[in-house]
Amino acid sequence: MSSYGETVMFSGLEFYRNVRDPVDHTLNPQLPENPGTIHAVPRGFIAPYPTQPQFSGRFPEVAVCGADVRVVLPLRFDASDEDACPSCTAKAYSLGRI
Repeated sequence: MSSYGETVMFSGLEFYRNVRDPVDHTLNPQLPENPGTIHAVPRGFIAPYPTQPQFSGRFPEVAVCGADVRVVLPLRFDASDEDACPSCTAKAYSLGRI
């Protein structure tokens, strides 16, 4: 059995934007307009399935290809997406997760 166990591959992004609130001046994370490469992020019984974008700052998650992911989206990884990471696609196929 793979080290990923019973997992689902979710879409992940390498970066996000911080936008300053005009009223209280706090920084709020937002999805980028051009997301770039979309990675496969494994989620299973230990890490909950996302229901909204999950942003991480100092401690990124790791995609199956080894890339640091700072946003996990509540969308399953789609290997047919033109922006899908080729390494993640190959690894997800080899693990039987697509």
